[in-house]
Amino acid sequence: MRDYELITEITKPVRILLCGAKYGVNPQYLNLARETGGSVHTLRHDLKNLVEKSEGDTFTFMKKKYIILDGKIVEKTPEFTRL
Repeated sequence: MRDYELITEITKPVRILLCGAKYGVNPQYLNLARETGGSVHTLRHDLKNLVEKSEGDTFTFMKKKYIILDGKIVEKTPEFTRL
């Protein structure tokens, strides 16, 4: 995402509407929603309450697994060995 480093300056919840996310979601969008108390939406999926997730929590969104690691959401791939 462009200007991702400015995320800490956002003071309102960001609600992200993704179009054409058939092949996955850039984790930066998930982190933007989590860090601002917002949410992520597609035509068929809604991901709310990201702000309530804690370190080590895992979740599935659009058939992909994610984990919160070192305060950031990252995709949990089959070769993922940490935790």
